[in-house]
Amino acid sequence: MDQTGLFGTGETYMSDPNKVAIVTGAGRRWGMGYQIALGLANKGLDIAVADIREDWGKESAGAIKAETGRRAIFVKTDISKRASVQAMMRADRRAGQRRRHRAARERR
Repeated sequence: MDQTGLFGTGETYMSDPNKVAIVTGAGRRWGMGYQIALGLANKGLDIAVADIREDWGKESAGAIKAETGRRAIFVKTDISKRASVQAMMRADRRAGQRRRHRAARERR
């Protein structure tokens, strides 16, 4: 992509306020997944921390919120199980719908 961004607007894919990044393995605050989630949050994306460890995942989501001011949720997910991944996607969609409704109310 060139300097002008999307369609010459200066916008980037990361600057859309409705974007959510689902980052698997972001529960370990010393790991790569967490650093990726933190970097994406710093670029303006909301974050869904998907991890199998509930204690680490909740802590990471809270830390991302505190450090970046972006919304971050934890969704317990075992990526080796299809049903768990599908449940994670449903949880992220529900959170996205709540964000859109809240934004619509704020615009009124």
